[in-house]
Amino acid sequence: MPRRLRGGEAVPEGFWLVADRQTAGRGRQGRAWIDGAGNFMGSTVVYPGFGDPPAPSLALLAGLAVFEVTSPLLPKPHHVMLKWPNDVLLNGSKLAGRLIEAIWLEDEAQSIVIGMGVNIAQAAVPAAGILSFPATSLEDSLGYIPDRNIILRTILASIIALRPHMGTESFISSWEKKLAYHGRQVQVAARHRKIGLAGGKQRNALLRSLGRDRHQPNRTALARKGLRH
Repeated sequence: MPRRLRGGEAVPEGFWLVADRQTAGRGRQGRAWIDGAGNFMGSTVVYPGFGDPPAPSLALLAGLAVFEVTSPLLPKPHHVMLKWPNDVLLNGSKLAGRLIEAIWLEDEAQSIVIGMGVNIAQAAVPAAGILSFPATSLEDSLGYIPDRNIILRTILASIIALRPHMGTESFISSWEKKLAYHGRQVQVAARHRKIGLAGGKQRNALLRSLGRDRHQPNRTALARKGLRH
């Protein structure tokens, strides 16, 4: 998807590119994103407008969408949690991931690609030896393989329903309540450096800054958050 957009292809907002298998995908900080046949791997594009919430809010949006799609399927939905900044966990193992990438023209973000992957089939999850974090699948918990097309349709419906609320107090609060390690000190690796995030006011202030600044032009907000590629 990013290659198409950089090449000048007119990709309409709401269009999804879904892969049957992924062998050369790219995750956060340039890590390999490998996925097998049977999982959901898709990308869509958003065209930011002046006054929209900053681009990092889209990571929150994608996480909440995946949460709302997967948790009702599971016998213990409270075992699904969001791991900031990019993962969805089930029983402490990675169930899904998402990546936000801005496509730039000079100093302005022309479009933003949301990439998502959801582990549906157990056989499609990469071997533990090549993973940096333990992974699981919906099949592991459900005992059957959900229909990938239904997963896609429900993710799309959830994004459409949630997007008007991006940056609002209720949106951020809903996301925070679903966080893994909520209230605990965590460490985030960002561009070859590690940032310690404490619980309480300091952590909440950082998280809220990702979603509440509706008045900042997108190109300024994106540059400030380090999303330029």
